[in-house]
Amino acid sequence: AGVDFAALDDKIVQHQQMTQAMDGSHRTPPPMQHLPPPPPPHAPIYNRRVATNSARTSLSDGSGPSYPKFSRYVIRSVQVDVKTFTKTIAVGTWTSKDEIGDRQESERLRKICEENNGRNFDNPLNSIEIDGCLHLRGEWYHTQCHVGDVIHLCSLSGTYATDKSALPVVLHSNPPEGSDMHDNLLLIEHS
Repeated sequence: AGVDFAALDDKIVQHQQMTQAMDGSHRTPPPMQHLPPPPPPHAPIYNRRVATNSARTSLSDGSGPSYPKFSRYVIRSVQVDVKTFTKTIAVGTWTSKDEIGDRQESERLRKICEENNGRNFDNPLNSIEIDGCLHLRGEWYHTQCHVGDVIHLCSLSGTYATDKSALPVVLHSNPPEGSDMHDNLLLIEHS
């Protein structure tokens, strides 16, 4: 039984609108300023590679064994920019406490809303650790992702960094000219 985040968002908006109507003010949450903006749409994409493994490069043919590399994250925010056709997802590193379940997350969000009671509303994402972001373009833009979803950032060859030091990452199904054509990063969403 998953949490209906859309319904929870609707309740938060209703509560804010009701509170604003009662005190005659209009407050909007501040934008998340700590996320880097996406690169220009036509800029070449170079996601961070990991240092080469000396054991792997010591093989004469250079085609040594390749091991996938991945990191697990929890989506903290989803922002869509229709002008640049970019979906930016803010992520936090997944920890075992994220396994507790959607029920506790729902209760935590409800508690934040009750504590703020619509007054001096502060963006709840400011209290959630965000390690970086992924910018999704091309076919990746259509990825259905929501706050609280668990994802894996994977490098099939293991040559690209997937940990938080790699962030921000740009995934583009048709990268601009001059981009790293060997980039094999993938996003896998858990359902």
